[in-house]
Amino acid sequence: IHTVASLRGERELSAQVVISHLNTSTSVQVPLRIRTTPVLEMAPKFASSFYEQPVDETTPPATKIMTVTATDEDEGDTIRFELEGRDAEQFEINEKGEIYLRTELDRETKPKIHLFAKAIDSTDRFDVAPITLTVVDANDSEPFFAARNLVATVMEDAPVGSFVVRAQATDPDSSSVLHYEIRLPNQSSMLSKLIRVDENGTVTTSGPLQGLEGTVIFEVIVSDDKHTVTAEVNMEIERNFDCHPMFDLSTEQGGNFVFEIQENAKMNFALGQVKAEPIDEKCGLEFTLWDTTKKEFVYDTANISIDKKTGELRTSRVFDAEKDPARIPVVLGLRAQKHTSKMGAELRVIDLNDNPLRFGTEEIHFRIPENSPNGTRIGAVEAYDKDLNDQIFYRLDEPSDLVAVNAESGDVTLTGELDREKADKHSFKIVASNSNSSSSVHTTALRVTVHVQDVNDNPPVFLQDDQHILLNDATLAGATLLRVRAEDPDVVHDDAVGVFYRIAGTTFEYRRMVHPVENVFSIGEETGDIRLEKSVKDFTGGRFNILLAASDRNDSKGHESFATVKATVHSPSDVVLAQVAGSPSRMSRKVLGEITNKLSTATDADAHVAAVDFATSAGQTVKDASSLSLVFTGRDSGEPIAAEKVVAKMDRLRAEGVKNLPLVQTDRRDSPPSVDQEETIAMVSSLAPVFIVVLFFLTLLAIVILIFSVMVCVYRRRYAALKKRKEGLLAIKNSQKTPELPSGGTMLAIKNGSDRHPSSTISTPSIIDSYYKNGSYDVQEAKMNVVNPEDD
Repeated sequence: IHTVASLRGERELSAQVVISHLNTSTSVQVPLRIRTTPVLEMAPKFASSFYEQPVDETTPPATKIMTVTATDEDEGDTIRFELEGRDAEQFEINEKGEIYLRTELDRETKPKIHLFAKAIDSTDRFDVAPITLTVVDANDSEPFFAARNLVATVMEDAPVGSFVVRAQATDPDSSSVLHYEIRLPNQSSMLSKLIRVDENGTVTTSGPLQGLEGTVIFEVIVSDDKHTVTAEVNMEIERNFDCHPMFDLSTEQGGNFVFEIQENAKMNFALGQVKAEPIDEKCGLEFTLWDTTKKEFVYDTANISIDKKTGELRTSRVFDAEKDPARIPVVLGLRAQKHTSKMGAELRVIDLNDNPLRFGTEEIHFRIPENSPNGTRIGAVEAYDKDLNDQIFYRLDEPSDLVAVNAESGDVTLTGELDREKADKHSFKIVASNSNSSSSVHTTALRVTVHVQDVNDNPPVFLQDDQHILLNDATLAGATLLRVRAEDPDVVHDDAVGVFYRIAGTTFEYRRMVHPVENVFSIGEETGDIRLEKSVKDFTGGRFNILLAASDRNDSKGHESFATVKATVHSPSDVVLAQVAGSPSRMSRKVLGEITNKLSTATDADAHVAAVDFATSAGQTVKDASSLSLVFTGRDSGEPIAAEKVVAKMDRLRAEGVKNLPLVQTDRRDSPPSVDQEETIAMVSSLAPVFIVVLFFLTLLAIVILIFSVMVCVYRRRYAALKKRKEGLLAIKNSQKTPELPSGGTMLAIKNGSDRHPSSTISTPSIIDSYYKNGSYDVQEAKMNVVNPEDD
């Protein structure tokens, strides 16, 4: 026994197994009940294909951040949750899908956190959903200066607006606005009107500095409305004289000299050269660098060195953009005799594309309803690059008419139509690179699978749209005629739990006249079993057209499909028996179809198989032959044709030379009796009561005779025994009255082989006879010795 259809959704099935004996044509039925066991074969599914959640930077540990949910279609299966990704250690998830914070957050170091929630069932099937947590900035970080001690030199005759120093601060809090101001010592209150600082931290002169020769120390204060930080500026106001060194500002960029070095460049790499304004050679001009550790001007620092004569700058080590600051402040010194001019500069480390890209996982899954319109955001992918200055671009590995990916954000959007019934998932690759072309050096790929979530947009589909059945007019009401089956291609329903059947209408067709009928058939709402509700004896020779409807809901809001079942009502006289080669086990649907097509073509009618049995010959079953019970219907009218007409036409065709036609005959097994048979049956039926009465009296008479015979036999035995006893008594009395026999006994010797002939008679003396004749006798003992003649 094997399945021929899916058992999904079936909990218990009932069937009848028929076992037939080939030789005796006997059979027995055995009920079979099949219980199905649910199989844990479905993977869990998250309620959303991706999760996004803002998190306050000040959220304390042990706080619940969010909850993810997943379901499993396998009944009774359990789901556990796990977190994956490089930031997963900061969080934990429990069996309810609740995610809790374990460590403190810092938006300045990690503005976005990427996790992957994993739902795993008992069979280790799993689903993955990406989680993006956006850390909401809080003003919890102090602004800071690149250097807390700054040095500046300015000439007393410098024009108004001359650059003094750049004291720019940085605030890790992106939402903060920085405010700058200058604070001077009390004795330098007049200087407060001669210098100023703008919103970028750049200090310039706002008035003439004549007569203010000397060193002035002031503070640049920066505030973000919550935190305040200061940087000390040591400003030297120098008098204008011949040996005053001055930098050549022709290469100035925004007030500072800027030098660039690519990461991984070899040590002693030439950065550039600074120049000084022409000056008398007697002044002894030389270039220096300010060492923040030694707090003095030197020629070599930990980062760069300078040639004191030419002003050429070279690196002192190898830089790494992933470890070193992108911008390193440098203070240049120009010394002539006792005077030193200072100039701020900057060393910028250029990040190279020397680190590979990577995704947090090798594969990611998204879900989207099949009725989603074009432009719907399916999800987003994000790659990581240690080269912080490199931009990441995304593209599809192969062109697609279904989805598109944003080159900069990694957002995946729908561009085509989805149909879960045609494809329940789509898989493609997204490539990330540092270039918006396919020629990038570093690339990485991510497999993306989009699962199409089903919506209830399709009606159930009948496995057979049109069916034809034969209905014997003797079929009793309540009989199950046929089971129809429809399957819903939609996996998910809104409210329905299965497929629901109903009869949308029934008509009866007879001799080209059609009229509706009701309450003749019924159908199981959930089983699809068509039952006969009343006798069809009055519908013999016609055809019922039953319109069936299957819906995915048991109300008027469901999607419906329709199928037709034609039931032809025939009498036993319409059945034609055809004998064909091959046992019933070989009579497949294909073989029967070929036979009926051949017969239909020959008879110009539609042949239908009512039953398949073993063929018999002389009361014996023929193993290699089958007997088909056929009913022929008119092609136009659909009404059954009498078996005699079909047999006559087949015989005529065979006589005309048509070959390969099976032998056919009318079915007499269920044919109605003839008139003579009916009269005989009626006569026998009328004599049946008289026969029963006569049989009763004959049986009673036999019992009486038997009892009488037993009684006669008993009395006869008693009489014989009594008679014998009386004769014995009488003999004894007579012996007492008779005279005695003459004395002297007679010894008889039997010889001459009389012992070998038991039939020989022994003669006694005649005296016995004489006494017997006289009517009186006595009894005397006589002894006989039986000897062997050889002993003489």
